[in-house]
Amino acid sequence: MFAWLEIRSSHFDYIASRRQGTVYVRKNYSVTEFPEELKNKVYLLKHFERYIMDRLYGDYDYTFEDQDRTKGMDFVQKYLRMKHVIVFKMSHDVLQFNFYDHSKVILSSHGLLVTHIDKNYKIARFTLSEIMAQALQPPVADPDQAKFNQRLVDKLKYCKEVLMSIRNASANQAPTDDDAGMGGGFVSAKASKASLR
Repeated sequence: MFAWLEIRSSHFDYIASRRQGTVYVRKNYSVTEFPEELKNKVYLLKHFERYIMDRLYGDYDYTFEDQDRTKGMDFVQKYLRMKHVIVFKMSHDVLQFNFYDHSKVILSSHGLLVTHIDKNYKIARFTLSEIMAQALQPPVADPDQAKFNQRLVDKLKYCKEVLMSIRNASANQAPTDDDAGMGGGFVSAKASKASLR
C-alpha cells in the first residue's frame, strides 16, 4: 500500500498491513531515494499521480495542499466497489462515497458531519442533525432546494444500507489472508456479501 499526501509531493509513505489489516507498518521515502524492491510500485504511483493531475484534480476553493507534510500521510485504507457507488475508508476514519452520477458524500466526525459535493463540484456541509431536522419539516418553497434535500436524504439512506450490508457480511465472514491488504477491491457481486477490503 502507498500513501501520497500531496500529489505534487516529493515524498511518499509505503504502508504494509499486518494481522488481517488491523496493524499498519509505515516507512517514509523520497521519490528519488527508495529501496530497489519498491521501484515498480513507485513507477505506478507516478503514473497514477499523472492520471489524477490530468483528469481528476481540480483547483477549487476547498482544495487543500499541505506541501510541507512529508510523512504520516492519510491514505485509502479500504475500498468497496458496488453497483451505484465506490466507498473509500480513509486512514483517518473518514468514509467517502463516490456515486456514479459524479456526486460524493463524505462522512466525518463519526458520521455526524456530512459533506456533499455535486457533479459540478459545488460543496455543501451539514451536520447529520441538521439534515434530519430538515427532512422532518414541510418541504421548502424553493423546488430546487427541496429536490436537493430529498436527494441528499436518499443518498444518506443508501450509504446506511451499504454500511449495514458491510457490517452484516463482516459478522458472517471469517477473515482470510486476502483481507490483509487492498486485495483487488470489493469482489462480491451482492451487497449482502459486502466487505471492505
